[in-house]
Amino acid sequence: MPDMQRGYEGPNEYTRAQAQITDDQLAEGIRVAFIAVWWWFDSWWLDERPTANQYSHKRAEMIRETRDFFVARGAAASLHELLDASQPLLGEHWSSSSTSEKGLAAAIDALRDATLIRVNSVRRAREEVARWDGQRMLRTFG
Repeated sequence: MPDMQRGYEGPNEYTRAQAQITDDQLAEGIRVAFIAVWWWFDSWWLDERPTANQYSHKRAEMIRETRDFFVARGAAASLHELLDASQPLLGEHWSSSSTSEKGLAAAIDALRDATLIRVNSVRRAREEVARWDGQRMLRTFG
């Protein structure tokens, strides 16, 4: 046993539970986060549209394109497709000056949590459990 594993008793219950989260459950969390983004987008865009600059129009179009993707794919969208669809939104700066901007920025942060943090956390838990148990890796992420 390597020195770095000495005294390590394997993944705890939380890590094992995380490893059991399915791709479908992760995808559902992303869908829910997208719904919040759309809801806050509608509020933000009502305030923003009258004085919107080119950058605001670009961000609005990105959200509309994501909404169109979800309407077209719905529950059939795979986790990989949802991750791909969310990337453009996560790479943008979302100001939080006004109330509607704060809501939209918070919704984007929740989407970031669902797509980046939670998915990576589950992936790491799956890898740790698989290594410790000497099993093959659970199916993961497209």
